[in-house]
Amino acid sequence: MGSNSQQAEPRRHLVQVAEVVVDVAALHTPFSYAIPDVMLDSVKVGTKVKVPFGKRIDYGWIVEIRESNGESDRKLKEITKSVSSGPASDVVELCIAASKLWGCSAAQFLKLASPKVNIRTKLDRGPVGLDQKGYQQYTYGERAGVIWEAPNFDEASWVHSLFEFHRSSARSIIVVLPNESRVGGLYARLLELGIEALRYPEDYQKIDGDPRVVLGSRSAIVASVGQLGAILLVDACDPSMRDQRSPYWEAWRLAKLRSDISGCDLMLLGSAPPIDALNKELRQRSLERGRYTSGWSASVSYSRLIDLEGDQFKKIGEYRSIAAGIAKRSEYPLDFEMAVIHNQKGFTSQLVCQACSSIQLCEACGSVVHGVAEAGINPLRSRVESLRSKVVVDELYCAKCHATRPVVCMKCASRRIRPRRSGIDRLGPTLEGVLSEPVASISRETRDHPQSKVVLGTEALLYRDLSAAVVVFLDFDDFSFSLTIERAPRATYLYSRASKLVSRSKGLVVIQHSGSGDQIRESLEAKDIRSIYRSELMNRKEVGLAPYRFFAKITGKKAQLYADQLSLRSSPQNADNEVVEMGKDYFLLRANDEQGLISSLQAATRPSAGVRIEMSPRSL
Repeated sequence: MGSNSQQAEPRRHLVQVAEVVVDVAALHTPFSYAIPDVMLDSVKVGTKVKVPFGKRIDYGWIVEIRESNGESDRKLKEITKSVSSGPASDVVELCIAASKLWGCSAAQFLKLASPKVNIRTKLDRGPVGLDQKGYQQYTYGERAGVIWEAPNFDEASWVHSLFEFHRSSARSIIVVLPNESRVGGLYARLLELGIEALRYPEDYQKIDGDPRVVLGSRSAIVASVGQLGAILLVDACDPSMRDQRSPYWEAWRLAKLRSDISGCDLMLLGSAPPIDALNKELRQRSLERGRYTSGWSASVSYSRLIDLEGDQFKKIGEYRSIAAGIAKRSEYPLDFEMAVIHNQKGFTSQLVCQACSSIQLCEACGSVVHGVAEAGINPLRSRVESLRSKVVVDELYCAKCHATRPVVCMKCASRRIRPRRSGIDRLGPTLEGVLSEPVASISRETRDHPQSKVVLGTEALLYRDLSAAVVVFLDFDDFSFSLTIERAPRATYLYSRASKLVSRSKGLVVIQHSGSGDQIRESLEAKDIRSIYRSELMNRKEVGLAPYRFFAKITGKKAQLYADQLSLRSSPQNADNEVVEMGKDYFLLRANDEQGLISSLQAATRPSAGVRIEMSPRSL
């Protein structure tokens, strides 16, 4: 533990000492402060306080209260002020454990677990421990597991049955969904079922010891509830379930950590679980296995795979007619009739070889290259004419690594390379010209509900709680051929979300795909979704990737210094761990198990700045 002892007058009697995590991201160690006599009844583990730190006053959280050690604690500075009631003691323990797992300050998780406004009222949310007999009695089946569902599963019915089960033992459940749109939809459905759920963090003060359903996005995992019976994560592989900023923590891993600490049940519910979760610790459970061996389409929708050939705009006109017919027969009101998915923003075009139909990639980094002469396309021309015209490019350019090369296909050496399709900003007006009706564009930033019957957007469109008659992927290769280790789960999840959108109307999912021999394409054709995971797990085991080996990505100006420390601090217990240099200021630490990875990171002296650690990186 650290201590803070500058310019403090000694006192005769110190009753209690608080270990405080100061809200400074670079500091990973708690500091010791004396608790003034007037605060003894107003602070506890989790309380947010103000403390003197150097020449300033900073916020912090009490993570431990202990008796004074006498002489060594006499010069400690005192806590300046009790600011707010904070997380419960078990949540504080969770935040500390999470900080060790992701190599960051516990303050980053304590912020998530604290109310946005200061609360003076003391809420008694102390967890009630269960012995082994009680644990076996109250858990909902298996303690932790991955539950495979078809895309049209009813989230509300799962929450309702789970709540009714745990309510008999006066225990609450936490339900985590990818975004606020889906949280709002589930909240409305639960009200119809007679369950008044609480939303985190808006209803922080209302969360008490009574059995409750607490809804929220990934931060709801650290909600302070009195007696926790279960955590239910819906669609844990959704991109929103992973923090996009350092320390890049994942919701299902944090939920697994809380399940271990609280002794509650954990369920990862969805049609495409995180592939890292398919390990020996989390047992896979299927309630209706027949629905998965025969494919999702048997119970949700029907899908069609089409090669990327011919006039695609003519095909979209045909899909539009099909969508109108399905929407007319649908018994449920739909948000729109047809959704077109194209994961490319702006006006940028992709280049394709007309001889072998391959997308042109950079030979240095594997990114999509663009033609330098594409700027000559006049955006004021007829959109349909502009996209269909054969623009000749002079040079191929990679925006990621700035490499250039002549206009030659790397696969077949043909020079017949042409733009295939633009981003949604230019494709939207083009579709309006083809369909002769308004087309609304939806992106991650769009907040208003679409008013037109046809919408165009990136994959962010699929993450919303919407319904349609037909979903068209203009280029599924963008997902299935992406150069990341998450390509298979990501492609499967997007397909499942598209099936979810058309489930009410029993509609159609159209996948335009090029090439053959790809495992994802073959699995979709055979309607055997699980074979994608079986093949991916087999490949990962052979190569040595998660969930069979674990990685930490180390980057930054002082990554070399930290990597040297890791190599020097290797112990006999972690003899199999190794540090691999991947590039300038870029290293990978590999380990056979996650605990060994964490212990290696903790054993080395980490610089206070200039090092960034990403556990289980997706960008390998």
